[in-house]
Amino acid sequence: MNHSCTSGSKHLWNVIKNSRFLSDDLKKVVDPVISRNTFMAHLENLLLRMLAVERQHMRELFVRRIIKARRSSSTVERRRFVVPKLNFKANQYIDMTYWFKCNVTEPPLTEHRPKSPCLMPLRQQTPLTADLTVPPLTADL
Repeated sequence: MNHSCTSGSKHLWNVIKNSRFLSDDLKKVVDPVISRNTFMAHLENLLLRMLAVERQHMRELFVRRIIKARRSSSTVERRRFVVPKLNFKANQYIDMTYWFKCNVTEPPLTEHRPKSPCLMPLRQQTPLTADLTVPPLTADL
């Protein structure tokens, strides 16, 4: 099992996908528990997952969504982290959250990167995960 911050969304997707094989009675018990613990289905975490995938077109989609989030970001420094509503009928992990019903914000792990290095995953044959570092804490926290 991979414990990277980029793997949480994939692990949650596997839980959802495997729970679809349960009986309806068990789904009534399991689905609310999964819904309360969907932090890794948040769009910021899905974007981090997209950065780490092997498929280059997914990384390209990540970069486009990050650039769009940077353009539309407000001047508010703190944002409320809201647990997203899950789409249990999704066919792939990227669709387990309703993208167009949520405000897409940039993941904090990529905020400190300038725009040009953010495009580097497009030119690489392998996913860019080693460059994900936690930004230094500031005194105003």
